[in-house]
Amino acid sequence: MNDIWLIAGIVIFIIGVILLLIAKRYQSKPEDNPEDDLYIDNNYQDDKDPLFNSSFMDDFNQTPEETKHKDTELIIVLYIIAQGESGFLGKDIVMILEQLGLKYGEMNIFHHYGIGEMKSKDSIFSIANMVEPGTLHPDKIAETTTPGLALFMRLPGPFGGRIGFDLMLKNAEKIADKLNGYIEDKTNKPLNNKMIFALRDKIDKFEQRDTSLAMLQKFS
Repeated sequence: MNDIWLIAGIVIFIIGVILLLIAKRYQSKPEDNPEDDLYIDNNYQDDKDPLFNSSFMDDFNQTPEETKHKDTELIIVLYIIAQGESGFLGKDIVMILEQLGLKYGEMNIFHHYGIGEMKSKDSIFSIANMVEPGTLHPDKIAETTTPGLALFMRLPGPFGGRIGFDLMLKNAEKIADKLNGYIEDKTNKPLNNKMIFALRDKIDKFEQRDTSLAMLQKFS
């Protein structure tokens, strides 16, 4: 008789444990307690996050047609302006550009492809005549003058934007020195250290954004 009551007690205990486990399981279901769901990250639902409230993210929600030609490239321009009204002699321009390693070619202007072992098949920056149509044909410009030259680089480029810009800036300084001219930015103001810093910062921001877009397209 005692054995029967003992067995009955064990069965009741086991049933009670099973019922308790079932009850706990239903209490902890993700749909009843979403805050405990391992697949929900509340950190990404913060409406105060500036990233999700900025126009930066709006650019990624554009259709391919809308973004194809929007902010896909950056063009940096510098000008070398002649000090006197007589301008720069064409023959002097050609001689200096060739001394600096620039090559005459596409679009009838001069291009820089790099120095030493750092060379590219695509131009890093180019130099054109400020006078329309902008050509610098060595034979035709030799006997003429021009009030200035335009140096420009297009990003993305063959090398990093900082490298390309510093190379273009260094060449602009050499050309301006040899031709007795001065350098201006695209707003026609004499270039200074503050402007140089702003241009480098602009290049950095463009390349960071360009990298983000490339990563998005790669994994989309």
